[in-house]
Amino acid sequence: MNEVVTLKRLFITFICFLFLHTLALSLSLGFIAGVLSAVLAIFPLFVLIPLIARLDPFEEEPIKFLVFAFVFGSVSAYLISYFGNMMAGEAVSHLVYRDMLTSNVLAPIIEEIAKFHVVVILFIFVRKEFNNVIDGIIYGLFAGLGLAFSENMLYYSQEYSHSGFSATFDVFVLRGFIMAMFHPLCTGILGASLFLTTKFKSIIIKILLVVSAFIFATVLHGLWNFTNGLSNLAMNGVYFGLYVPTVFCIIAISVYHNNIIKKMMKKQLHEFSDKEFKTLTSIFSTIYMSLTTLIKYGYKAYLARKKFREVAYKLASLRQKCYKYECNNIEGLQEAYCKCRYHIAVLESFVEQNSKNFFIGEIK
Repeated sequence: MNEVVTLKRLFITFICFLFLHTLALSLSLGFIAGVLSAVLAIFPLFVLIPLIARLDPFEEEPIKFLVFAFVFGSVSAYLISYFGNMMAGEAVSHLVYRDMLTSNVLAPIIEEIAKFHVVVILFIFVRKEFNNVIDGIIYGLFAGLGLAFSENMLYYSQEYSHSGFSATFDVFVLRGFIMAMFHPLCTGILGASLFLTTKFKSIIIKILLVVSAFIFATVLHGLWNFTNGLSNLAMNGVYFGLYVPTVFCIIAISVYHNNIIKKMMKKQLHEFSDKEFKTLTSIFSTIYMSLTTLIKYGYKAYLARKKFREVAYKLASLRQKCYKYECNNIEGLQEAYCKCRYHIAVLESFVEQNSKNFFIGEIK
């Protein structure tokens, strides 16, 4: 299916859900509460989405799959969580500690399963896109971001209805910025575990990886819910003791992974000057150039720039592979070596024809 058509369908799905969700909140809690909740929930996305998408700047994930993860996270995962929590609450309504059990145990389990199913769908049908651990993290982050978006709308509208704008703004700062990566973070851990399963043949190890990641994500989720009802000291303990280190761990993995790729590309891409190489590989340059191209020339030009970066990365990877073939002189790989050399020639031609346009911004 054409990528533009797929994006349009996903976008229409999201807009319909956003309209219905806003309408439902407006009817139950008031028009201003419904509209305000949508505006506040959307605002942080303009910062978070570009940053998450650029965790792997050299081999960006197809936009349609990122949009799929976000839309299904905001629609499917949210509906599963909402009704799942409702039914779980009813099931334990006769227990003395029902509120604590629902909030700290059942809700984290239900919500993590709801988000995880989105990443599992992608992993099953487009496994080829899970090329490294960063890819699994990115898809998980987008799915979690989708659920957080829909959940935030609910919380903002309820807070405005009960306590007014000032209290709603406080919740917005907490959920929209301070803890904006909470839901995405938990699902990112699960996405990473899915990629790691591809590195092992043993079914037992695969299961242990996913189960361990699920337990960690659920415990992290449950601890945060639990400390919400306690002192600021307890909340800060979970925030700075678990949440912040996990965020920095993901950032560190991304930086380490990208630095390895940069060194390989620097060694293999002799066509580019130091300035051009920095423009090609710097995360800030890629964000700036992508946004500028998208605004100035449109989506097709954005895809052209994206393709050029991917071709440059593939060219460097193939040259590295051929270098290993030549050094090791492995018998039986002559055919693979010849194919590799052929693809290198094709990519070199593409880079030569398009590099001038890429660096001076004339891609149209």
